[in-house]
Amino acid sequence: MNVSHTIKDKEVPRWRPLQRIPRLRLLVSKLSPKRVLILILFLTTLLFFLRPSYFRGVSIIVPEKRDEDIVKGIKDDLRRVILKQWDMKSPRQTVLFATAHDLRNASTFTELACEMALARKMDVMMIYVGLNKTDSVPFFLHVNKFEQSNCPFVYVDARHEYANLYLQTNAVEAIIADTVIYVNPSVVIYLDDEPDWFLQSLERTTFWHIPAISMIQLKRSALPNLRWISSLSSSTLMGTPLEAKADLAWNIPSVDIVITTSQRNTGTLYRLIESLLSAEYIQPISPRLFITFNPNTTTPAILKLLSKWPADRLVLRHQIHPLHTSFPGALQSWYPSDNDNYALVLQDDIELSPWYMYWIHLTLMKYVYSSDLPTSSSLALLSGISLQSAPQPNSATSDKRTLDIRRALLMAPMYTGWTDYATPYIWQSTLFHSTLFFPQQWKEFHTYISIREHFGGGIPAVSNFLRPYSKDEVHSLEVYWSELFLARGYAILYPNFDDAASFARPHRLASLDDTPDVDLSLINWAQFLDQVNDGLPDWEDLPVLDYEKNVVGWDQLERNALKISELLSTCEEFPKTHWDVRDLFCFPQERYRGRHEEDDLMDEMGNGTSV
Repeated sequence: MNVSHTIKDKEVPRWRPLQRIPRLRLLVSKLSPKRVLILILFLTTLLFFLRPSYFRGVSIIVPEKRDEDIVKGIKDDLRRVILKQWDMKSPRQTVLFATAHDLRNASTFTELACEMALARKMDVMMIYVGLNKTDSVPFFLHVNKFEQSNCPFVYVDARHEYANLYLQTNAVEAIIADTVIYVNPSVVIYLDDEPDWFLQSLERTTFWHIPAISMIQLKRSALPNLRWISSLSSSTLMGTPLEAKADLAWNIPSVDIVITTSQRNTGTLYRLIESLLSAEYIQPISPRLFITFNPNTTTPAILKLLSKWPADRLVLRHQIHPLHTSFPGALQSWYPSDNDNYALVLQDDIELSPWYMYWIHLTLMKYVYSSDLPTSSSLALLSGISLQSAPQPNSATSDKRTLDIRRALLMAPMYTGWTDYATPYIWQSTLFHSTLFFPQQWKEFHTYISIREHFGGGIPAVSNFLRPYSKDEVHSLEVYWSELFLARGYAILYPNFDDAASFARPHRLASLDDTPDVDLSLINWAQFLDQVNDGLPDWEDLPVLDYEKNVVGWDQLERNALKISELLSTCEEFPKTHWDVRDLFCFPQERYRGRHEEDDLMDEMGNGTSV
């Protein structure tokens, strides 16, 4: 019996899986042939990159490898800049300005490089090796108006932030090393606030370089006041052979400040120390400060103020019994360590301009440490640099050591037609209260006064010719200095600015209050820079005045010196040239002794008697 199974009024549904996914069904229904083709290409590409063989063939680029490529690119750029822009045939020396600061902090430094390039005394290369490369160097130069017309230097943009500090130091070192090879700089200039990694790179690159490279570190705070550097010759910045040795001229001279207090007033000393602390200094290291206190001149306020001076650059002495002050006191308490160690002798009633050290450094670079100076014997006659111009004659003072320099030059025929008499000058007189003394003359004077005292004091033939420096002491140490000063033909360099402004001025006591000299004013920043930015006059163009305030030449000073030395000598025979201090002295009953006999005499005398 056949039985069939049926379901009444019902239909068994067929299995349709796509109908159970309405969204997918809708998507598939909308796919056009073009879209299907794009989908297939996408899936094919994805499968291609996901295959295992692709990952085995591709290496991951590590940061160190990328940094190596960056360094190589910078070196290639440096080579192209040298080939296209650098004058390899230029006879001038090269100065390299290098900084790791970002461009926003390098504008003043760049301006100084522009000034030096515009002076065209040296070829200038500028290299930027900072971390921040957000601004481009061309845009930076354009914004600051550093165009080729006013800033003709060559620059290299070597900025990049490397993976770590070790790579940063090595990369910058390699780039600077290539720069040194290509341009062969004689001078490298950088700032005192550069990061340590940059200083390490710079030092390792230049320290062992032959010939030696002069490294000049400038204080950032002093940059706006250093435009006069561009007026210096290349030999001044490079270094000049002194006593058969080559050194870095900019860093050679060391200035020690020597003060011996008076016995009556401490208020002026406080002011002097304040002016020393507030002054601007070119070198990163402060000068050494020597102060010798007379009894009862030390106060807690002064000692507290001196604590602001670097302790390793401060030497204090205290006398039990009153001895000498000012110049005589300095002679007793200081002696140069070498021929580049200078003494700035200051009286305790002096007030200084903030720019006094700029004047000292500029004049030393210009007239002492430059190999461009003429080969003249007159250079050896410069024995000091004054901070104050000679006092003007006036009715308020009876001091005869005054000078109206403008009138003296106006009356001199050789300066007829000059329109500006504000020029430094040479004068055969010394202002002992604020003068930088040269070491060779200082040591020579120590020898002179030792032998002088052994022979019993002054010689009337010369001493009567000199004006006394002390009311009660005819033969003071200042008179001794003037004797040797005139016998040698020595002279002092004096500043001469408009309105008689100077770098130092004394304060006169008036009842209970001290007041500055009304005839002298301290030079201000703008006045100083306006007259020195273009440089100081050449050595041959400096006016020269003798002891009697007559405008003369160096040859006249030498002739006068010969007459004075013959008067000063107690010997019947005296060498006319190349004489030594010992040649001035011999026993009255004997004729001039030979040099060897004088040495034997000095051995018998010992070191002489101290003053």
